[in-house]
Parts: sequence; C-alpha cells; structure tokens
Amino acid sequence: PPCINTLHNLQTLRLRNSKINSIPDSIGNLINLCSLDIGYCFYLSSLPSSIGRLQCLRELDLSRSQIKSLPESICTLSNLHTLGLRECFFIHELPQNLSNMKSLVHLDIHGCVELTCMPENLRKLNQLRTLPIFISGGKTNCRLTELANLKLEGELHLKNLQNLRSVEEAKGAQLSNKHGIQSLILSWDWSSYINSAQARDDYDEDDDEDELEEVNILEKIMLADHVFQSLQPSRSLRELEIITYVGRTLPSWMMELSLSNLVRLTLKNCACEKIPALGQLPQLEVLRLISLPSITNLGSDFYGGANAFPSLQELELNYMKGLEEWSSAGGEQLLPCLRTLTLLDCPKLKALPSDFSLVRSLIMNVDDKLLLSSLQSRGFPNLKHIKMENWDDKDPEPEVLTERDDSLISWALVTKPKPEVDGDSTTMSSFGFGKSTLRFGEGEREGTSTIWTIPLYI
Repeated sequence: PPCINTLHNLQTLRLRNSKINSIPDSIGNLINLCSLDIGYCFYLSSLPSSIGRLQCLRELDLSRSQIKSLPESICTLSNLHTLGLRECFFIHELPQNLSNMKSLVHLDIHGCVELTCMPENLRKLNQLRTLPIFISGGKTNCRLTELANLKLEGELHLKNLQNLRSVEEAKGAQLSNKHGIQSLILSWDWSSYINSAQARDDYDEDDDEDELEEVNILEKIMLADHVFQSLQPSRSLRELEIITYVGRTLPSWMMELSLSNLVRLTLKNCACEKIPALGQLPQLEVLRLISLPSITNLGSDFYGGANAFPSLQELELNYMKGLEEWSSAGGEQLLPCLRTLTLLDCPKLKALPSDFSLVRSLIMNVDDKLLLSSLQSRGFPNLKHIKMENWDDKDPEPEVLTERDDSLISWALVTKPKPEVDGDSTTMSSFGFGKSTLRFGEGEREGTSTIWTIPLYI
C-alpha cells in the first residue's frame, strides 16, 4: 500500500507468495527494516535502486521470483547477512560489486540455472558460508582460486570446470580443507565445443583452423584428467556427483577410497572405462550410474573384495548402453542391504547376479526380457513394489503382475510421453495397490475393482 513508506519503525516485512508485480521506490524509507521476504512473488521481476538505502537490512529473500537482475545499489547493504535467490530461474548475472557486502554469510543461488558467471573478488567475502554454485570462467573470467580461503558449508556445485586453465588453479580451491562441504557436484560442459565443431563442419573449409581447434579440445580433455585429480574433496564429504567427465579413468583419490564417509554417489554422462572398487565404501547408501557408455563389466574390480557394499540401499543402473556383464561377488552375499534397484536401458546386459533376495522395490523397462525372466522364475522373492516404464497402453498388462498379485503391495506402468498437436506431451500411468488398480490417463480398463481416470500431463 502507498502508506507503507510511513512505517519508519517497521523491522520485518513479509510479502511471501503474494501477487505484487513491483516494489515502490518508497521502500527505501523503511530505514529500520531488518528482514524483507518477497520470495515466491511470481510476478515480481525487478527491484528499485532505493533498496540500497535499507542499511539495517540483514535478510532479503527473493526466492522463486521472476527477478532477472539485481540493482548495483544492493551492494551497499553492508549489514546484509542472507541473500536468498533460490530458484530464481531468470537471473543471469549477480552484481559485480557483490564483494563489498562484507557481512554476507548466506548467498543462496541454488537452482539459478541461467547464471553464466560469478562476480569478481568473491574471496573478499570472509564471512561467506553458503554458496551452492560456483561457475568457472564466463564473462568475468572468475577463477576457482577465489574459493581458497572461504569456509564454505553445505552444498557446492562447481560448474564449467572445462574453463580451468591449470592444475594449480584446481589445487588453489583447497577443496580438501573444506570440511564443512557435505555435498559436492563437479560438472563439465562441452556443448560449446561440440556446437563449434558442428558449425565448422557445416560452414568452414579451413582445414588448418579445424586442426588447431581439435588440438585445443584434446588439450582441454587431457587437462581435465589432471584437474579432476586436483579436486580431491575433504574426507568428511557425504554426497558426490560427477557430471560429463570426459577422462578415461577416475582420479586416484576415488580409487584409494579416501571418501570413507560418502553416503551418496552419482556418476553421470562420463567417459570412464573403469569404475573403482566402490563396494568398499563403508557408508555408501545410494549409488547411481547413469549413461556410462564405456563401462562393459561390473565385477570383482567394482566390488573390491569381500563384504562389498555393506550399507548400500539404493542402486541405479540407467542408460548403460555398453554394459554386458554384471557378476556376483565371489560367493559373498551380494548387496546385503539393497532395498531398491533401478535397471533401465541396459540392452546388452546378458545376466544378473543371483541374489536379490532382499530387494523390495524394482524400477525397470516393461520389455526387459532379462528382468522379466527373473521375475517369472520367482527371483526377487521379497519384492513388494514394481514400476515398469515404456509401456504401450494398447498392450495388456504384463503377466508377471498377475502372477505376483498376491505378494505385491503396489505396481505402476508408465508409458512414453506422447507428443500432442500443441507441442505438449501426455503420459499415461496405471497404478495398482494390492488387488485394486488406478489408471491415470484416458480410457478405462475392465475387470478391476477400483478405477479412477484422470488426465496426467508432464
């Protein structure tokens, strides 16, 4: 309301989840304001420069707003402790003088997918503890060494690692000393190189230039091996995700199993030809291997010896196009704590380990003959929940569901998305609970005791 500028003693203003589309310049008159919450204001796309007059402000939450950029005046807020930009999907850049905010402790930019660079001199933010994303290079050419003396905590995603110039820069981040980091994502993005190569193939006839560019890419790939080796995290790390690593081998600090406290590990879109003995990670509970086309075998090297995967509860093998063999652990009980198995798009896999006696939940392709055979031969004796993907809703439900009807608590059949005329896609899912069935989508199926028909759009 217009009169808000008269509330000079106001200390807290919460407009969260409101329909406001602008903040008046007069907000700068609230000189005693300590906390301003305008998160989840989906129509708000900008802030007035007068925000810089709120010198008592300690907390500013803009999460899930439509903010595209922040006024430079925000950098004069010398007492600001928390700046919340979580899931501001449209913000593409942070103020360049952000390093002037000496009191800043929490800079939450988780989910800011359009950010392309970091502001300069982040190393000056001595109090900073929360920084979920750091982007190497970009317009500001920000170097990883900016993180050296920051005592960061919680989660950290290091993006665009292909922009690192040297091993020294990677070492300069001092990740091994950041004991407060619990979750770490390391990701490379080679799309610009791929697009550049495709463009040259289409338009460029200069062979010498092509050769020079290919040499440059090869040098980048070779450097990536050494960079990864130098990004060894602290032993206290609990979650690690590696995305689009193009090296053939994983770093020795993974081979040496120095991550004894690791609980969750994801390898995604990587070119590695061998996986280290992850089975010897004593605390590992969740392992996701996604799109590792060069991996052909999971065997003794994967397990690393007796008593493999003593704590593993969830295992996902997804889009493993080259995987041919998955063998047992030499007579030892395989995966003694495994409860959930996801096995999708592994077309060359010829056999499964023999013992999945404790698995209760299974996610698979509906046409996976290997798993269907195992289910029909009464493998997975304790299975209670099953989800089958890529189902054609014109086909009958798989016989194995009927055969297991007495033991299953729930099941789901999910079709591939079907493109619609307007560009959207529709999927249909059929769910069963005991002897009842729920079908989400169009149409009904006879012979079930309970049916609901609901359109489901994804």
